[in-house]
Amino acid sequence: GYNIARAVPIPGVEGGYRLLTREVGLYKDPKTGKIIEGKWTNPLTGEENEVCHVWNDPVNQQMIPAGAMPTGAKRGPFSVPIEHPGGDDVHMYANIFLSYDNPLPRSGYPDLSPSDKYESTELFQFFTSKNELEDPSTPAVSSVNISWVRLSQFLPFMQMGSQKGKLVYHCRGKRLPAGYDDLPAHVRDYVAATNHHQYASAPDEFSLPNETSWTYYRKLITDKWGPRIDGTVAQPSSTPSAPPTPPPY
Repeated sequence: GYNIARAVPIPGVEGGYRLLTREVGLYKDPKTGKIIEGKWTNPLTGEENEVCHVWNDPVNQQMIPAGAMPTGAKRGPFSVPIEHPGGDDVHMYANIFLSYDNPLPRSGYPDLSPSDKYESTELFQFFTSKNELEDPSTPAVSSVNISWVRLSQFLPFMQMGSQKGKLVYHCRGKRLPAGYDDLPAHVRDYVAATNHHQYASAPDEFSLPNETSWTYYRKLITDKWGPRIDGTVAQPSSTPSAPPTPPPY
């Protein structure tokens, strides 16, 4: 999978940036390595389930420095811990613990959800160059390696109901200098073949609310082109607002 992003200055907020992104996650057959199309046999239940890949658009956030938060904002300044282990290395990390109302509550979707709360842990790490970060003539660092771990509930399409257990995502990746064109050909081919052409580039405008695997799946099973669970549709925003809580992938 991949996240495709662009960072743009926030109008009227000195030093503030918006990260405009979309993200894709494609589930593969562990034996063949091919992207799963259609149904998959769940090894935990023996049932066949229709696989729902990750098509989250948008997944946006705002990075606002201390002292520049908009009036009435409830969150503190954007901050990622930074470590300097030595030499030119810089390590950044973020540990995010999520718990909020499940877009697929048990009362309406007992086969899809284990709880009325969505709960997960997401652990991010980023490794890059101190010299490049501090060089004002460098528009973007040439190399960033990443690690992402998520512990979450079973995915809705797995139809695990209230069965106990967790999914573990343990992923590694890096910045691609040529962006979308650097992705493997079979990934680009699948995106094109499934008419998800917008995922070849990052969004141009900031919009909310963000999409998640859970909100996307609810739309898919009710009205594919309908609004999100809260009745809203992501709309461009021209004025700064408090950053949303980072959603699950």
